[in-house]
Amino acid sequence: MNAPNFIIAGAPKCGSTTLFRYLNPHPDVFFPRIKEPGFMIKEYYQGLSQDSPNYQRQLEYLVLNAESYSTLYDDINCKILGDSSISYLFQYEKAIANILRYSGSDTKILFILREPIGRLKSQYQYIAELGFEKLDIKDALEAEANRLSKNWSSIYAYQKQGLYAEGIKAFKKAFVNVHVMFFEELIAEPDVQMNKVYHFLDIPSNDLGEGSTFNKSGIPRNRAIHNFLMTKNPVRTAFAKVMRSFISEEHLLLFRDKLRGMNQKRNSGIEISNDLKQTLKDFYKEEQKELERLLGRTLPWTA
Repeated sequence: MNAPNFIIAGAPKCGSTTLFRYLNPHPDVFFPRIKEPGFMIKEYYQGLSQDSPNYQRQLEYLVLNAESYSTLYDDINCKILGDSSISYLFQYEKAIANILRYSGSDTKILFILREPIGRLKSQYQYIAELGFEKLDIKDALEAEANRLSKNWSSIYAYQKQGLYAEGIKAFKKAFVNVHVMFFEELIAEPDVQMNKVYHFLDIPSNDLGEGSTFNKSGIPRNRAIHNFLMTKNPVRTAFAKVMRSFISEEHLLLFRDKLRGMNQKRNSGIEISNDLKQTLKDFYKEEQKELERLLGRTLPWTA
């Protein structure tokens, strides 16, 4: 079976799309067009409740069959074969078992992390942007445990997906080649951080072009335009097929990002109360200390 030898394993809304966009044009790197196939936690996705509001949409973007997953990497002559499925950290036990089974213990594993409260807010805003979250952020956090107990999608694990240490510790125990980086540092010094990634992958450095961040969350002005850009549909598929005759996949994604940004309301960021912010800081306090001990360094947001 064909399988990746490099996996971006987490975490959501930490800059994985920006990292993916920097790596994807590299001549020694291949990612399938399906950016997050999710195959290595297929058992988790197969057990999701159909009551989860995003159930049907999520199935459209997943590859949960071994033969189909292998086909993603058919006839690809590249040193690095990638899978960027950022929920592998959240479901680390299933992910580790399957990566060992299908890809082997020498697979290179990369994590990109972010200050957890900022990450949480970005995830909530993104799910609201997609139309799958109707509660305000405080109520959504209060509903989180109940939703997850009913096997709703991990997109509703706003608070829990900011707990990084336990999963990373397990990955570091199972794999020799593990690299941890941070959203804050990638944005501040993209060339420096990407050179570390290239060294980790043992490939030459590559020009990043104009540095930017991608997949920014925001509340859409027009829901119909947003759905056209972000949801699979025959018209969008046909349009993309025609456009690929004239521009690269990378430029097509940049074009979509630009249109999506133009359709987002200005100043649509999510604000949380000081009391809720303090509650979250208390929740993550010991986790942050454990992560620092595990990585042997001060975290960018606690320095």
